[in-house]
Amino acid sequence: MKQLEELFWATLFKEDDAVCFGKTIFDTKAIKLAELSVEQRRAYSYFAINPLTEKRADANVTCFRNILVEFDSIAPEAQLQTISKMPHTAVTSSGGKSYHAIISLQEPM
Repeated sequence: MKQLEELFWATLFKEDDAVCFGKTIFDTKAIKLAELSVEQRRAYSYFAINPLTEKRADANVTCFRNILVEFDSIAPEAQLQTISKMPHTAVTSSGGKSYHAIISLQEPM
């Protein structure tokens, strides 16, 4: 499991990227990914999908490397069927309400 998690983080971010991890949706501080072990990252419920400077804000995104796609208005089973038809890097669950597809770009914008 740990290897899969490490692959997940390595796919979305570079080791020197700063990422906003939060225990609530209101947390905004960015932390260098390399400063947190996989186990420490598990303690957070939320993370921003693109690297940031000091805090979570649109103006602080250092590059747009990942795109989040979600379908809250349809049933979870239909969400998975829709996601399976599109290219995606990872699928995460919001804890029951919906699935989120993350698409990682080969060339960041």
